[in-house]
Amino acid sequence: MTKHQIWRAIALFAVLLTTLVSTGCVSHTPPITSREASELFCRNSDFGFGLHRPSGEVSHTFRIYNDSGRTVDITRIEPTCTCVSVKLGRRSIAPHGTCRVRISVNMAVHRGKVREGAVLTTGGAVPQRLALWMHGWSAHHMTADPRVAFFGQIGPLSRTKLFINLDPGSPRDSLKATRLTVTGKRFSATLETDGSTQRVVIAPCGEPLPTGPLKSVVCVYGSGHSPPILRIPVWANVVGPVAATPTRIRLSAGEMETLRVSVRPLTGEKPELTRVVFPHGTEVGSPSIRQLAPGYYSILIPKLLGTAAVNGKPIDIYTRDSDKPVLQIPVTVTGQLLTSAPRNPRRGYLKWKSQSVRVTAGADQKSVTVRFHFKNDGPTRVRILRITASCGCTSARANASNYASGQRGTLTAVVMLGESKGRFQKVVFVHSTDFVNPMAMLYIHIHRR
Repeated sequence: MTKHQIWRAIALFAVLLTTLVSTGCVSHTPPITSREASELFCRNSDFGFGLHRPSGEVSHTFRIYNDSGRTVDITRIEPTCTCVSVKLGRRSIAPHGTCRVRISVNMAVHRGKVREGAVLTTGGAVPQRLALWMHGWSAHHMTADPRVAFFGQIGPLSRTKLFINLDPGSPRDSLKATRLTVTGKRFSATLETDGSTQRVVIAPCGEPLPTGPLKSVVCVYGSGHSPPILRIPVWANVVGPVAATPTRIRLSAGEMETLRVSVRPLTGEKPELTRVVFPHGTEVGSPSIRQLAPGYYSILIPKLLGTAAVNGKPIDIYTRDSDKPVLQIPVTVTGQLLTSAPRNPRRGYLKWKSQSVRVTAGADQKSVTVRFHFKNDGPTRVRILRITASCGCTSARANASNYASGQRGTLTAVVMLGESKGRFQKVVFVHSTDFVNPMAMLYIHIHRR
């Protein structure tokens, strides 16, 4: 094609376009400039209200803006339905001014999906139309009993199930749940229907759960409804194969009373707990552990006499074959922490050479005898009030009842072994006028072969 033919084709196309515009085949509406088209606008002209009961009204206030340099008058308001009511703040909007438009939808006449609104028309040579929409769903809410699926402490392989009863909320509408979804992969949910009664069964998945808090949400859907008609939060705390009561220990510094922690299994297996490790920095021996029944234990924990390094640290509980703790119990310490060696003592106190002794006994041995040595490092006399033990098979006595400043002493304890086998622990309690440690706890760790 030559250059002359190209120019002829361009001229013919321009003539044809002019003819189409003049005959009105393209548009009957006069052209609108960009300034006139943006006089009236709304940043959020579409509002979603979600799920609402088919009763009452749902309302929303829109804010519209005049982006021109002249006053804009709203001449007409056209609701999309008779169920829609519109309240306009003002008819005339000043240059660069704003106006509030409140739209209300009567939900009593709707079922299912709802999309209603109003169209505002401005005056002037070139009228502008602005549509404001409200959309959502009209359906009865369901309620759950209980509202939250709270598992509490569970094991990593727990088979615990929770049953959540569903209430349709209105006897007139037969609102039924048809399907369920669960966020995440840690829990499963099934829907059970028995006549007019429905319930949701929530259970942990079969795979081992990670330790720590777990959260999920079960969404309940009805027939023909896009959004969920009910959301059930799910919460659980995975702590390992065993659980403890209480879950957190609060200790008062300097007090040597005792408290008990009960340990129970969370799975079908009943682990054998053999070792309890107190936080690093404690100046007392490890707590004693006692088996009450297969899988059930009681742990005796002394109230703290240690350093600030203990605060916030957990107590670790181990089984016979585990290298990592199967349970950790956080420890919180309140009050001023004391040590067993005050800088400027004003009263007498007993400084023990050791408060924990380990002994090994043979199968034919009937008893073991251990000795604890101490010294009064204070300026005043210390008197021993009484000596007790954790069980009747243990007896102990000191070589004297009063100890002057600088005097040394010995406490002798005798443990009758009886039929005990394996590893076990005995505790001797020494009550005295010691102002630092008025109840000293002496631990005897025995391994009988």
